[in-house]
Amino acid sequence: MAYFMYGKKQQKVVPLISGVGLCVLPYVIDNNTVLICVCVGLAIAPFVINIDL
Repeated sequence: MAYFMYGKKQQKVVPLISGVGLCVLPYVIDNNTVLICVCVGLAIAPFVINIDL
């Protein structure tokens, strides 16, 4: 939720998408191993991808 709020207030796309993904993916993915890997990737993405749109 924090990534979503930060991305919305700062008008940054990557944290916004990461926040939405982190909120929605636990309802979609059933396998815990895959869920953890995807969520760690989404949590790291705003630090690695610096796109100012």
